[in-house]
Amino acid sequence: SDYPNHCRAEVNFWVPMTEVGGSNSLFVESAPDRGDFRPLELCYGDLYRFNGFSCRHHTAANRSGMTRVSFDLRAVPASCCPASALRCSRRGQLRLGDYPAVLVEAVTGHSAAVSGIGEHV
Repeated sequence: SDYPNHCRAEVNFWVPMTEVGGSNSLFVESAPDRGDFRPLELCYGDLYRFNGFSCRHHTAANRSGMTRVSFDLRAVPASCCPASALRCSRRGQLRLGDYPAVLVEAVTGHSAAVSGIGEHV
């Protein structure tokens, strides 16, 4: 992975608050190590879910003349998250890769694996 301190089971969610496409978007490869980066074409309020641990992603210089505003969220099932990453930290002491809270803890028989292909949700 190109993202040290991140968990293999991590699921990324990208939510643009503006219409995005071309240079004002997020570029994501279609599967791990393909290198076939394409900009996402999304509208305000759309959500794109992908395996950001395995699929590389980046932004480019925005030459569109339109400002990009977006939320980049990550979630890891508590059962897949190392205990050290779930430590309680005081404000201002979080480090890259820390997950400061357990929002939902569920027990299922499903694998925590996420496919390399993203999906527009």
